[in-house]
Amino acid sequence: MKRKHLFNATESGPRDLGGFGAVILCLVLLFVSLAGPVVAQEDPLREAAESFLELLDAGSFQQAWWEGSELLHLTSSLDDWVDEVRVRRNLLGKLKERSVRTLVRRESLSGLPDGTYGVLVTESRFEKKRKGSEMLTLGRDLYGSWRVISYRLH
Repeated sequence: MKRKHLFNATESGPRDLGGFGAVILCLVLLFVSLAGPVVAQEDPLREAAESFLELLDAGSFQQAWWEGSELLHLTSSLDDWVDEVRVRRNLLGKLKERSVRTLVRRESLSGLPDGTYGVLVTESRFEKKRKGSEMLTLGRDLYGSWRVISYRLH
């Protein structure tokens, strides 16, 4: 009976790796499945904030208000909010560049009931303002989705 050696360089043709090959294949698949989602993992809080900012960048101020949270609706009327944001954004001109400076989650924020909140702060550059920032406060709605509670432009 001839013994097969795993790393015999003189043999030609396919090798019988047996259980060892299956273990290697399983380890590779496990590594890929664990590594893949970490890179592509989505953050619903960040996505909600970025979606809201995209509406503002497009000048869709009314749509942004409607996409906001119930708390946004309770603290400012549609017309007042749109007027304020439109004036402030028009003063600064079009967005040139934006990057996220901080993104934090909190269980409590001053002036708001205890709950689950997120605060996203950006560094933003506009046509008429080289160094600005935007701050969005977000909360979870009744269905668990993140919604903007407030938007401040500095």
